[in-house]
Amino acid sequence: LDMKLAHNLLERIIINGQMETFDMQSQFIQDDFDVELATKFKKLLQENVNENKQVSFYIDKLFITKRRLDKATQIVFGKTAKEMIVEELMKNAKILIVNSKMSIKDIALELNFLQETNFTAFFKKNTRISPTKFRQSTPN
Repeated sequence: LDMKLAHNLLERIIINGQMETFDMQSQFIQDDFDVELATKFKKLLQENVNENKQVSFYIDKLFITKRRLDKATQIVFGKTAKEMIVEELMKNAKILIVNSKMSIKDIALELNFLQETNFTAFFKKNTRISPTKFRQSTPN
């Protein structure tokens, strides 16, 4: 009886160890997929953000769900896909405002906002100042 008990106990320890190793390996595989997915998203974002501001565009291109994309971007970049879109769009807007002589209206059109007022509201929401004041406060 003691021999059978020891055998079953040892067998259980080995099986638990194998299951734990498998869980760790699948976590690494999942992390690799998250990095690949988040990297593909970031590349697509940089190429398309001026024309496509909706998460739906990117999930359609990547053939995944919004939840899956958000999970990958949270793990890799610490942000949701929408937060990354806003951040990239704001970066492009600031570059255009500071480094070009384009009017705010033309910048809004360049970034595919239907109205200058929509762009101004978006910019102000994310910086707390208007694009014009931002341009004035930035040394050339």
